[in-house]
Amino acid sequence: MVLGFEFRVSRFAFCLVTALLLSQLSFSLSCPENATSCPENATSYILGFQETQNLIPLVLMFTVLVIVAAYVAGTAFNQQNLIIFYKDEMFHLLFSVLLLLGFTGILYTSCEVSKGFLDFSFSTIGINSPCYQTNADMLSVSTCYLGMMESKGKSMVESYVSDSIYNLMDSTFAYSLYFPFFGGVTVATNAFKRTYSMQFDSLNNIYVMPALVSISMQLQILKFIQNFGMQLIFPLGFLMRVFTPTRQMGNAIIAFGIGLYTLLPLMYVLGASMYDVALGSCSKYSGIIDDAVLGGCGSNNNFFDVARLIPQAFFLPNLAMAVFISFVMALNKAFRVIG
Repeated sequence: MVLGFEFRVSRFAFCLVTALLLSQLSFSLSCPENATSCPENATSYILGFQETQNLIPLVLMFTVLVIVAAYVAGTAFNQQNLIIFYKDEMFHLLFSVLLLLGFTGILYTSCEVSKGFLDFSFSTIGINSPCYQTNADMLSVSTCYLGMMESKGKSMVESYVSDSIYNLMDSTFAYSLYFPFFGGVTVATNAFKRTYSMQFDSLNNIYVMPALVSISMQLQILKFIQNFGMQLIFPLGFLMRVFTPTRQMGNAIIAFGIGLYTLLPLMYVLGASMYDVALGSCSKYSGIIDDAVLGGCGSNNNFFDVARLIPQAFFLPNLAMAVFISFVMALNKAFRVIG
């Protein structure tokens, strides 16, 4: 009687998971068109049906086969350890499926938080950002911002190097006058431009180039997450959850993947938007921006442009990583308690 009931439960679970995989069960959740948005088919995206490698469905199907094999072997040979393994895996399979479905809600919630922040910020400041209007997900918005910063940093480096060389060469220009019987005199009229050249070199070496290296590395990391994170991290995590010795490691990898795919891009959206929102227009700071070498707000690559790169290059990534690590640790603890 009990074995028959357990077999019916296992068959029901097998049919449930199979139906989930074959029908691409999903919630159609999306943000308004003028803001960052979640994938239109979030659960299907998580399961991998829109990706080239459908690894997560394969992992779930493998889990179902392991459970069925354990049940058949346990009942056929009266092995209680296999029966216990079967019951334990049934619970964890259900938890894994619920975790996949719950990921849609996590994705949608983080989307709405970033959307609300950007809606309020941009409507208050009155700035139109090309990244904000792309109707893309958070990873695309954050990579768009970092791409803008990287492009600006590269143009600044090239401009400062060119201006430094130009001023250095111009500083060697001199006038020479020669008087018969009295000798001659040489006057270097542009020697002060050597100081200009040193200023361009200092800005490049101390601020712009380190900021460019930092932003470029962050951009590559976000692109890796965007292109390969979902396909590699989540299947590995769910595969390790199948076996008891590696289950806690699988929970940690899944928590890491959720933070990597939701919280970290959210922090980057909130941080990178300060490139437009917090600093606003250069005219607000025209009194302290004006410089004899770089010029004021009307000139390109002035001190204001340098200042816009610094937060995202050095301070905001550290803040994002601190929040990200705390989030992953808390989520991992929750997974350990639940299963």
